[in-house]
Amino acid sequence: MKSKVYYIAVSEKDPIEVVQKKFSKLLDASKILDAVVGKTAALKLHFGEEGNTGFVKPQYVREVVTRIIAKGVHPVLTDTNTLYKGRRTDPVEHTKLAHEHGFTREAIGAEVFIAGSPEGQATESIRIDQQYIKEAFVEPFFAGVSSIVGIAHFKGHIMTGFGGALKNIGMGCASRKGKLAQHCDVSPIIWEKSCIGCATCLTVCPVQAICMVDKKARIDKEKCIGCATCIAVCPVRAIDVPWETGASVIQEKMIEYAWAVLKDKKNTSAF
Repeated sequence: MKSKVYYIAVSEKDPIEVVQKKFSKLLDASKILDAVVGKTAALKLHFGEEGNTGFVKPQYVREVVTRIIAKGVHPVLTDTNTLYKGRRTDPVEHTKLAHEHGFTREAIGAEVFIAGSPEGQATESIRIDQQYIKEAFVEPFFAGVSSIVGIAHFKGHIMTGFGGALKNIGMGCASRKGKLAQHCDVSPIIWEKSCIGCATCLTVCPVQAICMVDKKARIDKEKCIGCATCIAVCPVRAIDVPWETGASVIQEKMIEYAWAVLKDKKNTSAF
């Protein structure tokens, strides 16, 4: 099926205000936001890592927010916590980082809400019975909103080659357990040389799959349910995902997760 593509030329010399106006024309001409309805719309975006500029500028997001508010829908700027350790692992620090990058109510007209707790144990199970993913684990917030508006930037990615609109939804709306399921089919791994034997991971594991051996943490793969809570709480980043595994199918898993997030919102979402 052919799609109509809307685009407009911009130059790196164009001031932000000029690009903002051009983007506004694209929104009006495409009528892409006509699909947004209901009480709440989740504006799913990436607020950027600390110290980088790889995210959609707040000024452009404001154009989307203004139009959604005019429709009588409540917009929420949102993202989920990352699987890897950093400021975006914790919702409080993640929110602060978003504010530091200009995503404030004063600047945008909408609040930031990071979906997920520091431990990342909350999840919504969605049955999809696809080739790789039979049951998808999604952050409950995205399952409950009326509409989802995907605002993505294009980037290179170590495992998928490129990341964009579909990764923003498929990986970006998954719970911590769902992110791990997409990256691999095995338990997290522990780098013994880095482990300091603090046992923090042992205390948070919901199924007691972690024990201490010679003052080092060990994961029982038979008991592990793949929630990845241990990754989030390790203070020295000794627990990680085996990133080298599953690269050949991660893109297909990601698309299946995007389907899980959007299957009940086919006509009420925009990207």
